[in-house]
Amino acid sequence: MSYFLVLMSISNCQQNNYLFEKADIFSCKNSYFEINISKKSGNITTIVFKNKNILDNDGSVNINPQTKDEHGEIIIARGEDHFPDFAKIYFKKEYQDRFVNYQFTIDSIALRWEIEIVSRTNIKQEVGVDFNFPIVQSMDHIFYPASDAPFRVKNIVGKELTYRRNLLIPIITGYNTTEDYGLSIVASFEIPKPSLSFIINKESLIISFRHLRLKKWGKAKVAIYLVPHEGDWRAGLNFLFNKYPEYFYPAVENINIGEGWYTQGRSYDDESKIKKATERGVKWIEFHYYFPFLGLYISKLQNWGLISNSDEVGLSNWEKGAGKNRNSYRNMKNLINLWRKHGIGVYLYFQAFEAWHQYVEKYFSNDIARNKWSKPHSAWKLCNLMNPDPTSKWGKYIISQAKDLIKKYPEVDGVFYDRMDYWKYDFAHDDGITMIDNRPAYMLGFAQEKINEQIFEIFHKNNKGIWGNGPTSIEVCKNLDGIMAETSLSMLQKIQYLGLVRPIIFLAYDRKSKDTENKLKNALVCGAFPSITYGDIECQRLDEKYVPLFDLTKNRNWVLTKNPIKIPKKFKGNIFQTPAENYVAIIVSPDKSQLLPHPFEYNIPVTINIPNANKIKYAYLLSGDWAGVNSVDFKKEDKTIKINLPYHLSSSLIYLTKKRECNLVRISSPIFIKGRDENLIFYINNVNRENALPLEIETSWFKETKIVTSNVSEFKTTIPKDIKGEVEIKVHYNGKKYSFTSWIADPISIVSLEDIFIQNKAGENIPIYFVNNLNRKVSFFPKSKFIKGAGKVTTPSKIKLQGLETKKINILIKSKIDGIIRLTINIDEKKIKKLLPVKVGLSFSKNDLFHDDFKNGMKNWTVNEGQWRASNGIASVSGLSHFAFIKNNNWQDYTFEVKTRCRGSDDSTVDWLKSYIFFRLQDEKNFYRFGIHGGCQTISLYKCVNGKWFELAKTPFSAQRERWYALKVAVKGNRIIGYLNGEVVIEATDDTFSSGGIGLGVLEDWMVTDYASIIVKKS
Repeated sequence: MSYFLVLMSISNCQQNNYLFEKADIFSCKNSYFEINISKKSGNITTIVFKNKNILDNDGSVNINPQTKDEHGEIIIARGEDHFPDFAKIYFKKEYQDRFVNYQFTIDSIALRWEIEIVSRTNIKQEVGVDFNFPIVQSMDHIFYPASDAPFRVKNIVGKELTYRRNLLIPIITGYNTTEDYGLSIVASFEIPKPSLSFIINKESLIISFRHLRLKKWGKAKVAIYLVPHEGDWRAGLNFLFNKYPEYFYPAVENINIGEGWYTQGRSYDDESKIKKATERGVKWIEFHYYFPFLGLYISKLQNWGLISNSDEVGLSNWEKGAGKNRNSYRNMKNLINLWRKHGIGVYLYFQAFEAWHQYVEKYFSNDIARNKWSKPHSAWKLCNLMNPDPTSKWGKYIISQAKDLIKKYPEVDGVFYDRMDYWKYDFAHDDGITMIDNRPAYMLGFAQEKINEQIFEIFHKNNKGIWGNGPTSIEVCKNLDGIMAETSLSMLQKIQYLGLVRPIIFLAYDRKSKDTENKLKNALVCGAFPSITYGDIECQRLDEKYVPLFDLTKNRNWVLTKNPIKIPKKFKGNIFQTPAENYVAIIVSPDKSQLLPHPFEYNIPVTINIPNANKIKYAYLLSGDWAGVNSVDFKKEDKTIKINLPYHLSSSLIYLTKKRECNLVRISSPIFIKGRDENLIFYINNVNRENALPLEIETSWFKETKIVTSNVSEFKTTIPKDIKGEVEIKVHYNGKKYSFTSWIADPISIVSLEDIFIQNKAGENIPIYFVNNLNRKVSFFPKSKFIKGAGKVTTPSKIKLQGLETKKINILIKSKIDGIIRLTINIDEKKIKKLLPVKVGLSFSKNDLFHDDFKNGMKNWTVNEGQWRASNGIASVSGLSHFAFIKNNNWQDYTFEVKTRCRGSDDSTVDWLKSYIFFRLQDEKNFYRFGIHGGCQTISLYKCVNGKWFELAKTPFSAQRERWYALKVAVKGNRIIGYLNGEVVIEATDDTFSSGGIGLGVLEDWMVTDYASIIVKKS
């Protein structure tokens, strides 16, 4: 396997040491920066890049709790230079109850700053260490491994990042693009960290270590690296990769991890399902629910009941052979061999943390993980969370289960290792390191690391691969072969950085075409393979269109040189290197879709910076929006390749190669203009110069055979007038079929990127995009009117567009009822019409059961929880939970609508969105709830009965931050209909509550939410 992760080279040709001692400071430097350390305090006084000190004040360390003698006394201060390898500076501070040792080690790459606290008493105590670096004002960007990174500094001041919760790799990078310098701060991987936070203040980056235990006469240690580099975020990841390769590489290169499309396998599968999976390109499966229950994967029985953690059967009955659904070793071996016969790898489900409560309460009760109130930690339904320390009874049992799994199923390809995300504190056990509120505890991530070491060795010794699901720290990834990001797009965008070289799979559970397309685009840009869709034929067709793109990313590695790809800010992009040392550059438009009449964009500048750019000879263009391969012109300048991406809809892949890679190349655009003429022209190039190609060209309206010689051959056909949108062109050659797609477009495209929903009485400004698909300037005079419903539409009197220009025009729409607007323009004596459906929210009237615009604040509501503020017609609220309601048991059949905006969470560990409305509410524990359920990426409908929750319905949905949505429910009898922006999204029936009041709120996650225009009307 070839890897392309180049560490910044620092030349030392003009210096002959790292350390320079002066009267009051030690000065240590390499070729990139210089650091001065005070002999008096042991603090860093300057960090100098290019003759500029980026520190506003001293970089310092605070020990918590502070000692009685806060400043201590330095009793040792010395330096040692071991050039060209490293130099060390050592301080020893003496306090009344402890010593604190500072050690600075610099080499040609970075500076390591290590703090060791040594107790001078026989008292155990909890300590913490804070490093403070006042460098924020010197940076314009900050990066940490998260969704939407990097960030402008001004946008994230006040952010706190907690390792294992909302930060998966302990790194933060500040950089200055103008002056081209950067500094990454990294917490050492090898030193255990019970709690670690990175805090971004207005002036400083604070790296805070907490919950460290200082034993009597014992020691506690922390360490960070200061990594200097150029003004780009990738250099920090590059340092980590080269410093800690075992945490990023797959463990054993000759293990076939089965990288590719994914689905799940079950014990009841048959060959028809397996064949369908093969046809859809599946390369590996997670084989789930073959075992009796979580915690028992290898049964002593040859034939066992599958009870799926249900209490209906009971453990004692199961042990006697009960359980309706059955499985056996014979069935398992047959199925495993059947999947593998069709070329699909089998990975058996396995985990170390969760287990059915009846089983572990009987056999492993001492190993149940407990919170600080001695209650079992929450886990999967009817399961206990266990502590899998390898020295415990449970840990030894799980290790024996891993060994037995290999013995029983030697033919499997490996294991799917679930629940690598636990980081909670177990107060029933002691890891010897962690102390919280002066109580010993066990940080469960440490148990994961320890058990992984033994389990991974078992599987790797037997040449089995390991896919791990959802790790929340880089340290539990050591020697892991592949990683899954499940459900959440934000999780994928974090986990992508754990997969610099190892493969990643994105399990999205997509069932709607919009979600399938989002899955594919985001998996592509993150360098992950996707799961196959759960959706219909349209979803499956989208998967098929992206197959050629993902084929090119297999075994990819991230390119971590400085600014390897530059594209306009509105796009997302990435670049990878392939095993053949070719490159794959990805460009996607997050908000555009091939499912809607969205416009293509033209001539997008793409700059690619790679060290061996001079070796690149060919560039090909592929897309998930249209099928086929096209050639792309490019220019080379030293290490830079410049491309004008000729056309782009929602996804593009540029394949840069050292030699010819594609046999058939279409060199025409996927856009063909309908209007000036009715001709479709496309070209096929013979890249095999030795032979002429007899080709059969076929579309839905013509078939033709031609001989293609070494020259480009032109095909021309008249397009039937009813053909519009995407068309498929099939090329038959030598028994093979090549498929291309093209788009038939009007000269001017008129597109609305979002649903038109009118809630404001004064009307709403709706952005409409006009796209010129012609190479010349055009002017036109738009006309608009309601052809259904009634209202007013205000558009500009004249619109001018340059050739291939896209222009956003706001049109004002006023309406009181749903309707349809027709926009009409004339171009080249051709009339272009666009119909725009308009949905209108409920409006206040004197016949309403209730309405509220919050002009009187929250006087109409019972505020149960949260901090509510009402102004300008909006109620804004935050809090660990927030809930306001109105009781009224006279309301039976009604429609309840609310306009809501999700602002995010005050809790930095929560990166999803939620907003709910409550109806037929009896009291605080009895109601129906409908709304945006961001943690599960759904719109959901639940009922709560005496505080217990029951799911009634849900549909996939991904909310956007700061965007207004209209939530509406209509209840009549036992029928419930849920609406989002005027569209029905959920229907259900339930008889629990026949009347009741309404409510607003989110009962968890410290969500910040806005509500407006509350209306209740009788049905």
